Amino acid sequence: MKKVLYTALLVTGLSVSTFAADDYRYNKEAKVSTSAQAQFNDLYSRATNVSWTVTDKFQKAFFTLDGVTMTAFYDLNGDHIATTQPGKLEQLSETALSRISKAYKGYEVGKVIEYNSTSTVYFVELRKGERELLVRVTPDNSVYFFKQIK
Repeated sequence: MKKVLYTALLVTGLSVSTFAADDYRYNKEAKVSTSAQAQFNDLYSRATNVSWTVTDKFQKAFFTLDGVTMTAFYDLNGDHIATTQPGKLEQLSETALSRISKAYKGYEVGKVIEYNSTSTVYFVELRKGERELLVRVTPDNSVYFFKQIK
């Protein structure tokens, strides 16, 4: 249950930062814990363009690794929770794509976000007219509504 809550909170934070230009909840001047910085340096020693943001729930490192823009999430104790990066539609299975097209007829696929924690989950932005939403695709190819964006 704790992982589901963390996942929900992370993706909510990710979607807000991805789909909104500026969020009042971010405190860019807050201090990042030395534990988070040490874990980050161990996991992503080749990272470049690193910048940190601290929210009321997470510490986030934005960085580039091997040409890919990524975000690493840490809890306030400095423990690594997950990493996100842009995904590609081709990474989704035919089963998942079929389930999306059946459940969300008429929607166009937008961004795909790859979320890596203990397993890889994808979040897919779908648009239909003015309406935008996120669906979650799990490792077993299940597709779930996650969040209404517009």
